[in-house]
Amino acid sequence: MDSVVGEDQTLPLDINGSTNMSRLPDTEIVGDRGFAVEAVTASVFPGGKMSPVKVLTMKDYENQITGLKKENFNLKLRIYFMEERMQQKFDDSTEDIFKTNIELKVELESMKRELAEKQELLVSASKALESLAGKESGEASRAKEQAQREAEQLKDFFNKKIQQLEESLKAAEDEAEKMAAIAEQEKVRNIDMEKQLLAFSLSGTFTPTPSQDLHHALQDKNSVIEQLRLSLKNQDAVIEQLRKTCSDHGAGDLPASERITQLSALIGQRDGELQVLRGELENERARNERETQSFADKQNEVTRLEAASRQLSEELQNAKGTVQHLTKTLEDAENQNKMLGGKLEEKEREIATEKKNSLKRDKTIQGLTLVLKEKEKEIEELCHEIEDRDEALAKAREAAHKAQIQKEPRSTRAS
Repeated sequence: MDSVVGEDQTLPLDINGSTNMSRLPDTEIVGDRGFAVEAVTASVFPGGKMSPVKVLTMKDYENQITGLKKENFNLKLRIYFMEERMQQKFDDSTEDIFKTNIELKVELESMKRELAEKQELLVSASKALESLAGKESGEASRAKEQAQREAEQLKDFFNKKIQQLEESLKAAEDEAEKMAAIAEQEKVRNIDMEKQLLAFSLSGTFTPTPSQDLHHALQDKNSVIEQLRLSLKNQDAVIEQLRKTCSDHGAGDLPASERITQLSALIGQRDGELQVLRGELENERARNERETQSFADKQNEVTRLEAASRQLSEELQNAKGTVQHLTKTLEDAENQNKMLGGKLEEKEREIATEKKNSLKRDKTIQGLTLVLKEKEKEIEELCHEIEDRDEALAKAREAAHKAQIQKEPRSTRAS
């Protein structure tokens, strides 16, 4: 009965029903009992498990703690008013007392269940944060290594390609220089040949340098040879006629035979000259043909060298264009590597920031764990207080029962 009659220092009201403001907790009353449950269920799935994405903030935990304080305050008020009512209406029925006791036990069990759920949510949040931090750090390191490997491979590929093109360009330049030297030599030889042909044409023993003039000269010499042959035939015919005339006149005609002898000697001399001239013409014709063929071969060689030089120039231009294209591609690749490096640095900064935030969250979780432990202690104290109240209620029921028993004989005697 002392717990009923005496004044409880933990209650905000005294026995007279007046409010003791110094005993009120330093908390802000936000709403009814559903406040804490609503704050918890806002981040919980229908099955009561916490989402790995949404984590409770410090404000949510503060709201839950405020709700628990309010529930504790309401519980103390109920116990106090129940005791006051039992004191005022001692002879009433004990049904309200049992009902209140049942409600208090239900509230206690609900608070224990909420505490267990909050502990599970706290463990789930801690595991989710650890797994998220490990996953982000692993992905960042793998992305960094892959980007570095790709950059090295791209750099090696372009370096090899540029080296090959530089070697090809150098070989093409050397070949072009060789062809240019050969073409210059052939040009000098052609100039010398033209000078020689020009000198021969000026001396009257050879024709001009063009091949068409050479053919005309050959035709002229052939016509001269034919004329000489005709002249030789005519002379042979004259000689034969003279011989016949000599044979007709007989041996007495001495001056005629001397004349025939002279003519024969002259004809022999002319035959020798014709043979010499014929040999010279044949030699000149063969030499002409050889020089014409050599000149045609040199012209063909010069044409071939000019075509090869043009082809090498085109290949050189193409190689230069390819080198420029590859240089631009390499610059683009370097710019892309710089951009990837910037992204990688930004990712590393984000990871560092996330690590700092994870450390802050870990500290917050540790703080909340300590707060929950304190709340567990408070709940244990409340449980002890409720047990004390249960004992007081039992004593009150016993006293009420005794009072009712004592009241019944009095009423019987009075009747």
